[in-house]
Amino acid sequence: MILGTGMLAKAFACYKEQKNILIYAQGVSNSQEKDEDNFERELNSLQLAIAENNEKLIVYFGTCSVHDPESKRTPYVIHKLNMEKLVEESGLDYYIFRLPQVVGKTTSPTLINFLCEKIRNGEAFDVWKNSTRYLLDVDDCYKICSYLIDNNILKNTIVNVATQRSIGIVNIVNEIEFFLQRKAIYNLVDKGSSYSINIADILPHLKSCQISYQEDGYLTMLLNKYYETEQ
Repeated sequence: MILGTGMLAKAFACYKEQKNILIYAQGVSNSQEKDEDNFERELNSLQLAIAENNEKLIVYFGTCSVHDPESKRTPYVIHKLNMEKLVEESGLDYYIFRLPQVVGKTTSPTLINFLCEKIRNGEAFDVWKNSTRYLLDVDDCYKICSYLIDNNILKNTIVNVATQRSIGIVNIVNEIEFFLQRKAIYNLVDKGSSYSINIADILPHLKSCQISYQEDGYLTMLLNKYYETEQ
């Protein structure tokens, strides 16, 4: 069973007919969200999903931003931690997968969507020069999470699902510039910080998931896979 219609819900579509698993892939996904009504809506939705599916294993997607000193005190991260706690205390078997910036076909205001749109349109934006981000192909996300679920590995734990290295925001902008063959117009701000994500739990399983991160070319692969170049 799947709740949601977005990028993650589509990636996990094969679980739609599985009656013993609930993939909760709806709710707040914008890390800049501050509207308490939207947080309350997800809270009510998740509570209802737990109450109506009390014999299922539940899969919830949290955020790796809990490890980011820039973000961990934001309303979004505080909300996601509260939702994780709700799942942990539900009495159900569960997986909580904390995800970084997931990249795929979506109209949601993701980081890569934002930067591509700004650069394509010649619009100015700020870049925090010390910030880094972890990027994850939605297909890799599915491969890792589904492997753990289907093989009953790391159940009832919180699992970081990410790549091994982050990419500096400036480097991301530069790579998108090269990909689109357009010059970005941005103001470099001396703000931001880097952070690490511990993925020791999933490293032993990447080979079985048929994933081999090619860190140096990962963003290039994502851009070629999901975005169109300028004609």
